[in-house]
Amino acid sequence: MREMASKLSIGDLQSDLFDAAAEGNIEVLGEDYIAKYGKDEVLSFKTPDTSNTIVLIAVRYGHSAFIEKAISLSPDLLRQKNNNGNTPLHEAAQWGTKETVKLLISHLEKSNSGSSNSSSNNFLEVNCDGDTPFHAALRSRNMAVAEELFSYVKDHPDILLMKSNLRKQTPLHLYVQYCAGVSESQYIEYDDYGDVAFKQTLFFQLMKANFLAIYELDSESLSPLMRAAQLGRVLVVSMLLRYRQAIECRDSKGRSFLHYLRLGMNDLNAKDRNYTVNVCKMILEHPGVDILICSRDQDGNTPLHLAILDKDLDLARLISE
Repeated sequence: MREMASKLSIGDLQSDLFDAAAEGNIEVLGEDYIAKYGKDEVLSFKTPDTSNTIVLIAVRYGHSAFIEKAISLSPDLLRQKNNNGNTPLHEAAQWGTKETVKLLISHLEKSNSGSSNSSSNNFLEVNCDGDTPFHAALRSRNMAVAEELFSYVKDHPDILLMKSNLRKQTPLHLYVQYCAGVSESQYIEYDDYGDVAFKQTLFFQLMKANFLAIYELDSESLSPLMRAAQLGRVLVVSMLLRYRQAIECRDSKGRSFLHYLRLGMNDLNAKDRNYTVNVCKMILEHPGVDILICSRDQDGNTPLHLAILDKDLDLARLISE
């Protein structure tokens, strides 16, 4: 009977702590509650399977007061990871707000003062996918947080070239894949909080901070320009072409970005189709691109060959004009 009561008590505790962290209820971190269950029991709580701590849960919902209180009781919670290798800063980058990110960074910087750890180490920490918090924000399209994190990492150009994740993607690869829109209406993004995030602004900030990222190839030997072309991100392609060196990149089969360019017009409305066609014409008229039209990969295919093989007849027509 005593063992059963103990199990029920622990079960109640775990349920209370999860709900409190999700709702920001700091009563569970008060003296009375801790005296009842024990400080270690309360602060060492982790969810089954995912191993999320109370701070990892709270950062998703932006409960600043709860986070502050928990960290004051156990500073180790600031860096504890879950089973995905996410620190609280990773979780905030993926699901949280820029206010939560600022709070966590403030505490991380305080904890680093007087130690040999550099402040940049806070942003170099990677999860099981090899993503830094900045990578994670871009992958989750959390533009407000990505811009906030960029204000810290811009002075560390090494982070902007990091290819530590499993697909060897730099932040620029992730921006191109997840943050750049396909159609005209998607180039201004409204985030989850109703704020307008001008994605082109972050793009130019990334390029100014370290334009060498245009040369980096991911695990499929694709540069950011090639990936943008493959995904039909025509505006980003045109913006990357402002950096003429990007045209020189080739994959392992000798293919240029033009071999990868696809328009994907079938899913677009009439306005976006016209927009895509006009931008594509600008791309094809860009200095140096005319040479690529005749270039062949290791299999002897030109960009026109591959466009026809992939049944992108709109692109094939534009190349042939």
